[in-house]
Amino acid sequence: MRCKFAKPNGERCRANAIKNSDYCFMHDPNKIQERALAVKKGGLAPKKFLLNNQDEVALETAQDAKRFLAMVINGVWQGKIPATPVANTLGFLIRCFLDAYEKADIEMRLDEIEKRIEKGGL
Repeated sequence: MRCKFAKPNGERCRANAIKNSDYCFMHDPNKIQERALAVKKGGLAPKKFLLNNQDEVALETAQDAKRFLAMVINGVWQGKIPATPVANTLGFLIRCFLDAYEKADIEMRLDEIEKRIEKGGL
């Protein structure tokens, strides 16, 4: 069942009514205290975090990844970066980068060996 609340222009609320009520949580006149508490809790809840670093992170070597990971670790340690989920995501992505870097390095070495074999250089 839909909430029975109507705006002054006659438009009805589109939310579902809560159990044992004709209104949704936001419009039920018996939920004033609960709404106030919910607003307060919302204000106290952890905020979303955006890294506002204008600089691009250039990751081209394992050493670059090592330096970046050190920055993330220090940011978490100093409270500048929240421990989760931002730091976890950055750590995971660094691991992915290092895996790709390692595979690219192996492919490059293998290509070089194959070229030498083709030329009879081994």
